[in-house]
Amino acid sequence: MMIFLNMMVIFCTLLLVMDANAWWVARRRDTSRRRVSCQMHSWSSWSSCSVSCGYGLQSRYRSIWVYPTSGNTCPSTTDRKSCYIGITNCAVSSWSTWAACTKSCGAGTQTRTRSITVYPKNCGASCPSLVDRRGCAGYQCPRNCSVSSWGAWSKCSITCGSGTFSRKRTIVTTPAYGGDACPALSEHKACVIAPKNCEVSSWTSWGSCSTTCGPGSQSRTRTIVQSPEACGNHCPSLVDSKFCANKKCEPVCVLSPWGSWSTCSCAGIKTRSRTIVEKQEGAECLSLTEEAGCKDKNCKVDCQMSGWETWSKCSTFCGAGTQSRIRSVDTPPSSGGKACPAAKETRDCM
Repeated sequence: MMIFLNMMVIFCTLLLVMDANAWWVARRRDTSRRRVSCQMHSWSSWSSCSVSCGYGLQSRYRSIWVYPTSGNTCPSTTDRKSCYIGITNCAVSSWSTWAACTKSCGAGTQTRTRSITVYPKNCGASCPSLVDRRGCAGYQCPRNCSVSSWGAWSKCSITCGSGTFSRKRTIVTTPAYGGDACPALSEHKACVIAPKNCEVSSWTSWGSCSTTCGPGSQSRTRTIVQSPEACGNHCPSLVDSKFCANKKCEPVCVLSPWGSWSTCSCAGIKTRSRTIVEKQEGAECLSLTEEAGCKDKNCKVDCQMSGWETWSKCSTFCGAGTQSRIRSVDTPPSSGGKACPAAKETRDCM
């Protein structure tokens, strides 16, 4: 029974679908036989003018509601018209009276103002400045004194005892027109420098006698432990000496230092001398002159040759020949001295 009912429902549904398709096919055939004209929607509102000032354009639009069949056309979907926006320039009020000067003395400023009566629109000219200023001057302002920073404190005014330190400052700006006067430019304060006396160490032991024979002296020393300061007592002597005597001295001869060397002689010798300063009885003195070899470039030196060597053998064993002998230069000539003779000689031999 259920199967039968389901089959009936399916059959009825198929009949309904077939009937609907037949209706749409018939309607389409009927529409294609009729000519349809274009149908438009209503116009939109006009747009704003295309410029912010002066002459421009406004537009409005509409769309197609029903498209036409073949052979029919639709009218324009766009419409335009001209538009004009007027220009409004800025307008301002008259200037106010000048305000009071900003300074009661010295250089200042005064101002005056005006306000906007009509604001600019649609590309109108912008507003000019609403504030005007000018310089002004009252009476001359008082100028107070100004001073520099204090300088460093000076040394104490005395080297010992009670004195003063002082320091100074200078005027940077002088007062004028009733300004404050300058303060003190110097100040002082007390200082005290206590004296310090010299202090020395104890004496050292006595040194050896200054001579090995005859009269002499011995000495001892001490050093400064504390130097005197600020009027303190000066230091005493740091050296003490006394007489001393050894055995009797042998007689001596005292000579002066050597004098300068003499110029070199052409013989190649230079000399110097000294004198006797003191000669005790029985003393013997050393030589008072001294010589030394030298070479003076300004002296003429003749050539000096060595002795001849022995003759050589005869150049031939028979018949006439020659034999020779040689010698060497011992001292070459200089400063225009005699030239050297031949260093070789020959003779005939048989």
